[in-house]
Formats: sequence, C-alpha cells, structure tokens
Amino acid sequence: MPMLTQTYKQPHLHDEWTAIYRDNALQQTFNSELLNRVLSCLQLSPETLFLDAGCGRGDHAIRLVERGYHGVGIDMSATVLHRAKKLDVAVNRTEKARIDFVQGCLKTLPFANDSFDFVHCRGVLMHIPDWKAALRDLCRVLKPNGSILIMENNDRSIETKLLRLARVVMKSHSEAKETDGGVEFWSVSNAQPFLVRVAKVESLTALIQECGISPISVLSGGFFDIGKIPFLWARNLAIEFNRFYSAANLPALLSSGIAILGHKPESDHARNAKVA
Repeated sequence: MPMLTQTYKQPHLHDEWTAIYRDNALQQTFNSELLNRVLSCLQLSPETLFLDAGCGRGDHAIRLVERGYHGVGIDMSATVLHRAKKLDVAVNRTEKARIDFVQGCLKTLPFANDSFDFVHCRGVLMHIPDWKAALRDLCRVLKPNGSILIMENNDRSIETKLLRLARVVMKSHSEAKETDGGVEFWSVSNAQPFLVRVAKVESLTALIQECGISPISVLSGGFFDIGKIPFLWARNLAIEFNRFYSAANLPALLSSGIAILGHKPESDHARNAKVA
C-alpha cells in the first residue's frame, strides 16, 4: 500500500484545501463556532498543551492559541509548515512563543508518551492508509486526564448514502474499496495516488477505547461536505445549513463530518497519589 508521502507534499493540494476550507470567511466562522462547542465539552485548563496533528497551514492551531492555549502543530509537508509559520507571525505577532511547528509523520510522532493535554486531529486520518497506526500514536502522546478530538468523514451520513447510489449509475474517477475502517476512495492527483476515506465511526471509537480512551461525545462537524459543492453560492448555503445543524444539536451521525471527543482517564495509582 503506498505511503502517499510525496502526494501530501504537493503544494497544489494544500492550495485546493485552503481555497475551499480556509479562505471562505463563512466557513472560518463555522470553524470557530465548532471549536467553541468542542472546548465547552472538554473544559480544558488554561495551561493546556495541545498537539494539532496534520496542522496544514496552521489555522486550527492558531485558533487554539487565540483562545489562550499553547502547543505544537505537526505536518509532513515542509512547504505548508513554512506557510503556517508565516500565518502565525501575521496573525499572532505577540503570541509567537505559544506555538511551534514541526515536520513529521503521524504514524511515528517525534514526541514522548504522555506529552500533550489535548490532541486535535481534524480531517487528516482519512488521507492516511494505515490510519490505525496513526491513531494509536496520537493516543500514545496524550497525557492521562487529557482529551482528544478526531474529526472525520462519516460512512453513515445521508450524503455518503447518496454518493454510493450515484456511483451505481454514474462513472467515477476514483476506485472505491471497502475496508474495516470505512470506504476508501483512491484516485490520482498530479500523477500521485490520493486517498479519501469515509470512516466507520464504530471503528474509530473501538480503536481509541483499545488505547485506553473513553469516548465522551460525538458532534456534527458539518451536515454537508462543502468540498463536494462546486459553486460558491451553493457552498455558502451549505455552510449556513451546517452552522444551523450543529448549533441545533441535531443527530451527528447523519452528518457528513463527525467529531469524536474522548478522554484518557488517569490510572488508579495516579489518582491515589493525588489523594495522598
């Protein structure tokens, strides 16, 4: 199975993702609203050290810094990390010391066990063939009493069911492969293999539980995936609906995007030591 390392180092991919998911002001508003919902569920302390895994241009990491936390953003692309550092300087000139950007792979994170209070991984595992190894390493670096956010596409969503139906009657440029982690769609991007996985929520949840993390909530990360909508006016309508759907706490498992929140309990020994 290809590693896809060269694929995700291509600048044009990050340009496309940025144009759709970052440069739209309405989507940025929704991103901030969703992060606020996540943080209200987790109740992080002011001293929280976070890891933004697969940070890309750094938007989510910078958003966490703006809320008073400090941490690390990691990505395999040196090009996109350069952009993240420039964006951080432009947005948070007085907060530069609150975030570091590191080049690395999620499957072999260059951090010790129990390093971070909060692990944030949004829309990244879906592009990693060995997602299980990556998720296990994210759980490894999470401290006891820490929290994790995993945001992925959802194979039980209405949008996915419609997509499956459309593929029956229409020609597709990608190859679909059923796996225990969900449906993988393989295509080619600039002569390089490209993967998008629509995840099985139960597989994600089972693996984090195997790693000692207790799921605490599942939130809607967006009823529609705006990346599948070609026209800006329609995309903006979809974002407004996503905002309404999320704010109204409507069923998350009907959404294209789902956010799984988990907590890593302290060991009995650590709890007893605190009491003593």
